[in-house]
Amino acid sequence: MEKSIEQYFATALSNKDSDSAIKEISLTIKRIFPINVGHIIAFTTPHYNLQKIYQSIEFTLRPSDITIIQSPLLIYNDKIIEKGITACAFNRSNITLKQATIENDDPQLIEQKLRKLVQQTTHQQKMALSFLGPNFLPSHFRKTAEMSLGKFFQLYTAGYTHDAHGYAYKTYIDNHEAATSLHTIFNGLNNTFVNLKGFLPLGNGFKITKAINDSGIILEIDNKPAITLYEKYLGEKFDLFKENNLFSFYPIAIRSANTTHMIYVKKHLEDGSLLCIGDILTDLPANLMLFDPQFITHKLPEKLNAFKKTEQGIIFMINSLARKKILKNKAEEEIQAIRANIDKDIDIIGIFADYTMYPNKFIKGISWETGNNILMLWE
Repeated sequence: MEKSIEQYFATALSNKDSDSAIKEISLTIKRIFPINVGHIIAFTTPHYNLQKIYQSIEFTLRPSDITIIQSPLLIYNDKIIEKGITACAFNRSNITLKQATIENDDPQLIEQKLRKLVQQTTHQQKMALSFLGPNFLPSHFRKTAEMSLGKFFQLYTAGYTHDAHGYAYKTYIDNHEAATSLHTIFNGLNNTFVNLKGFLPLGNGFKITKAINDSGIILEIDNKPAITLYEKYLGEKFDLFKENNLFSFYPIAIRSANTTHMIYVKKHLEDGSLLCIGDILTDLPANLMLFDPQFITHKLPEKLNAFKKTEQGIIFMINSLARKKILKNKAEEEIQAIRANIDKDIDIIGIFADYTMYPNKFIKGISWETGNNILMLWE
């Protein structure tokens, strides 16, 4: 006898133009949940009007709340979406959420609002999802979040920087465009987390000996100007490498407390320093990294074992814009491999961001890095 499973989650995608896409998203969700819809989270590329998306969903579905996130690129099942709208609906009575927007990087304001969010929730099974605009310093937010929520809180963050794709990031809730950061605490949502990296160390190790972490600048490596690291490895090819700004293809990994975290090198500065995204820790073992060509075909399936026995749910992915640049065409190949290795009834929905934060048991706190791919299975 076939087992009947009540459906609690629904997803939708449309890449049609303007109003047609907005209408299609709403009607797709309505076919799955024709009467009652709980929470709706929609994601859109910059091609669509956020107010119209909100009003269409509100008119068609009448959900308890609507959240819209605008991002440079989206993910739906096995595809990278350059233009489109996606949505996921939660329709289980014991899943509730509380939200807050925060306008600026003021630590007192962040702490006040995050603490208030936690106080409004009573369920033991809590998870927070944050989206940060380019006016937030990741190091400041992480420190304040650890103070407000605790170092072991299940906080996952997608962040955008000033000069990369921050222009494309927006949030929209309560029928108006929101502040530059949005924070949601989910109650009753079971979350299983996997962090994909897949890089191999290149050459000899080194240490970052001087840096300005808040500014994302590496000043010295092994007590020499940071750029000399690349000169040493590249020799006569260095000038061409520098001219074409190829630093991003060789991220830096720092090893600490039985784990590694990635730093993405955006470009070099005139004084020989490196401008980066990620948590720059000094005086720890580090390496240049190269993406493992066998990771997708040989190692990825094992990384997804945590998702194998799930009957239903959705996977929310926060992929890295840096990773997409490094992997080139293999970025979509990796997403296709993820899709092929999980249950066909579990949809994948996601976004690309400049950096992520996530709980790291090895450092007993929140990690901040880029170049990785975070997967969260929500049940």
